[in-house]
Amino acid sequence: MSTRSAKTTPAYRPQSERRHWVFLYRCGCPFGLIEESTFYKDEDDAWNGMFDSRADERRARTAGVQVVFVDHAAYERDFFRRMTQLCTHGGMQQ
Repeated sequence: MSTRSAKTTPAYRPQSERRHWVFLYRCGCPFGLIEESTFYKDEDDAWNGMFDSRADERRARTAGVQVVFVDHAAYERDFFRRMTQLCTHGGMQQ
């Protein structure tokens, strides 16, 4: 008998159905990702999931952090390689 349950293991979704909110510094460098799910249904949920507090979220927004909603193919094509690199532009320091 498997120890996995619907409550502990997210349902499998084909990559073609996956969507993500990708967080970008003002310079355009990606630094974070929240995948759409039952916990993260909209952009406000994604912002809440990305930052520890409302104050951190306000600082990020003030610093020019943007969020884009993309499908998985666009994430892999446009952001995946850049997510593993450090921002050389100063990130939120700008």
